Amino acid sequence: MRAFCEGRPAHYEVPGRPAVPDSFPMTVSGKVRKIELREAYAASARP
Repeated sequence: MRAFCEGRPAHYEVPGRPAVPDSFPMTVSGKVRKIELREAYAASARP
């Protein structure tokens, strides 16, 4: 992913640890639950 981003966005816009989930948590209406994504990312970032 970093090789793909070379020269495209600014260096600070390239993610340090890209995380691609297998599936997204969805609400009843079919929208992505961003709060759960943030919590999962924060939990994986902890040592």
